Amino acid sequence: MDRRQLIFAGVALCGVAPRPAVAAAAELEAAVRDFTGGAAPRDGRVRLDVAPLVENGNTVPLTVSAESPMTAADHVSAIAVFNTRNPQRDVAIFHFTPRSGRATVSTRIRLATSQTLVAVARKDSQVKISTPADLAATALGCIVAMFAAGLAEYNFGDSEFLMLFLVFMTLPYAAKPEGV
Repeated sequence: MDRRQLIFAGVALCGVAPRPAVAAAAELEAAVRDFTGGAAPRDGRVRLDVAPLVENGNTVPLTVSAESPMTAADHVSAIAVFNTRNPQRDVAIFHFTPRSGRATVSTRIRLATSQTLVAVARKDSQVKISTPADLAATALGCIVAMFAAGLAEYNFGDSEFLMLFLVFMTLPYAAKPEGV
């Protein structure tokens, strides 16, 4: 038994099974497939508005909208929001009728950690998918703690502190998708 197998065996004995990163993508695809009824989603006019950087993952403001005339013949019947890292892949599913007027919803959701969100809208026979939105749920406490420590001593002259501070400040811009 090599070292890797020994580590996995030890972790398995503790009741925690490590999950590969590939499983998250496969689970997300399966959840989207379940929502769409097996239809292949295509790029469409679904807009997912979420802040790229939030202080706390407990309350993340989210707005999802789909362009539709919302007539009896042509309307969005449901919009679902999926994620890559929460225990449940479907965050929320919203149902609409022609009487809804607009296929738009705003809410707050809870996310476990930094992850990618995907919104999918379902019409009668068409399924449209939005551009995934990356979300960095960072703890503002890290930055506040660094500033609080700076009250007792001069930290900004320390190169390690300064590098860490600059990394934290540039993470939202580095995680931002091109063209947004």
